[in-house]
Amino acid sequence: AAEPLYLLLASLGHPDAHEAVRTLTLSAQKDGKTLENAAFSDPGIAAYIEKMSDAQKKILKDPISYSGIAAEKTKRITEYWKKKLGD
Repeated sequence: AAEPLYLLLASLGHPDAHEAVRTLTLSAQKDGKTLENAAFSDPGIAAYIEKMSDAQKKILKDPISYSGIAAEKTKRITEYWKKKLGD
């Protein structure tokens, strides 16, 4: 959940998204909250969450649906090595 939150905050202009999410993650763990709950209730993050589209908020509420670009990177790497090894 931290990666999509950090990327969304950065894309919306948060000046230090990575550090904000790192701090929020530690706080959520300490307080027994999910990162989603901590993010949605954090005043410093709330202004950015308001700017998010419904699809972006959905990723935060269901981070398991987020896979980033891992699938595309894997495909490119395997295609490269297939060509390189002559498969």
